[in-house]
Amino acid sequence: DVCSSDLSRARAHCAEFDRFFMNQLADRVSTGLELRTNHILGSKLVGQCMSSPAVSIDLNSTIADAAAFMTEKRVSALTVTEMVNQQPELRGIITDRDFRQRVVHGGHSGSEALATVMTADPWSCSSDEPAYQAQLSMLEKGVHHLPVVDADRLVGLITLSDILRAQNSDPIYLTGELRRTDSAEALSRIAKKRFDLFVTLVDGGVDSVHVMRVMTAITDASTNRLIQLAHDAMGPAPIRYAWICLGSEARREQTGKTDQDNGLVLEHEPTEDQSAWFARFSTFVCDGLNQAGFVHCPGNVMAMNPQWCMSVADWQKHFHRWITEPEPKALMFASIFFDQRCIAGDADLVRAVRRYVFDLAKGNTLFLAHMAGNALEQSPPLSFFRQFILEDDGAQHEGLNLKLRGVVPIVSIARLKALEHGIESPETEKRLRLAAKETANQDDIGDLIDAMDLINRIRNEQQADAIKRGESPGNLVAPGSLSPLTRRHLKAAFSVVRRAQQGLVRNYQIG
Repeated sequence: DVCSSDLSRARAHCAEFDRFFMNQLADRVSTGLELRTNHILGSKLVGQCMSSPAVSIDLNSTIADAAAFMTEKRVSALTVTEMVNQQPELRGIITDRDFRQRVVHGGHSGSEALATVMTADPWSCSSDEPAYQAQLSMLEKGVHHLPVVDADRLVGLITLSDILRAQNSDPIYLTGELRRTDSAEALSRIAKKRFDLFVTLVDGGVDSVHVMRVMTAITDASTNRLIQLAHDAMGPAPIRYAWICLGSEARREQTGKTDQDNGLVLEHEPTEDQSAWFARFSTFVCDGLNQAGFVHCPGNVMAMNPQWCMSVADWQKHFHRWITEPEPKALMFASIFFDQRCIAGDADLVRAVRRYVFDLAKGNTLFLAHMAGNALEQSPPLSFFRQFILEDDGAQHEGLNLKLRGVVPIVSIARLKALEHGIESPETEKRLRLAAKETANQDDIGDLIDAMDLINRIRNEQQADAIKRGESPGNLVAPGSLSPLTRRHLKAAFSVVRRAQQGLVRNYQIG
């Protein structure tokens, strides 16, 4: 024990000695990232999009039989099959367009054999092909339907509509749908599609930064639409305002599990009537977000709370007090409100607050030292001998809290560096990359970015698996659910975070 504590102190106070033990961590984290496959966004397979089983009719049927059957089943195409050795084999396809072009204009009667108007031996695809290849085949051949055949067995039918529906889970389609909604209820239904999109992105191997940006864009679009709906019902605001988002939304780092954190910046102190208008306005938006699954903030950090609906001058007064009197509650609020971004309204109001804050904080060594201490409160869940330290989530589950013990310390370090160097961007990775240009230890910051990416990827995968199981996504992961290789890389990532925290101890002479 004495040797361990001596070694720990030596590593904490000597960067070169610490690096001797840590020099392989960056390589391990990078390897962990490289081992994960990056696929093209939206790379769904035909089998995930097709109608299964295909609606089929026997080859010996008549044209009238086919027309009646299509009407009964409400489909735009039928596959035509023949029984061979008690198994249906594909012989052709008949579509709505075939009926228009070949039956009506061709002068065929309903009593004629279906084989006279069907497309014989049609082009087909397999269920394990990428859906975009099926779409290209349809475009090249001028058709809207492809039978899906695996090992000479008809397993389904894919249509252009199927592919378009699959594309509707694409971020562009989903945010477009949100912008077209005409009520909070309709928005709630559409916004909940984001969980399927989250799973699609994660399973497709999309990197964690892009996954989180997409999820944030959906929150932004939902908020903007609710604000527009509020204005439709209530008219224009009585004074200029800015709706700000805070926390992970401001940083564009939202995942499959999130609540709402927001506020209002007003051009000046509102009158009683103006306050009442903004109370109704913010309640409509916050309740609409809650209905859509962006739940109310447990700490009540929301625009509907009068405490966080203030004039520019009042926001500046709050930040002045938090920065000049950095007691624990002030540090907590500072950590929340330093990460802010304008969602709607007058962005100049937000810029006025931000400029004041960064001018006040930069160079304030006492406040920065307190923020550095705050960044040490959540330590990575590793023992001195690099064994995982498990914690309980309060629901009889033990595991590693990837957000609290992995992501939060990195976010806190990046926030501190942003304050040190006057970096106004709220995004963690951008803060770190800009800070790297101002410091000598650029490699260490690069390692921290890689560690954050790896931790967030594992976190996203765990949340996607929970959604697929019909469970609520969380941030706790059981080490036993990870492969031995992933556990090793995760330990390396946590060690990188711990090394960064030890750097704060040295730089700010904490402890």
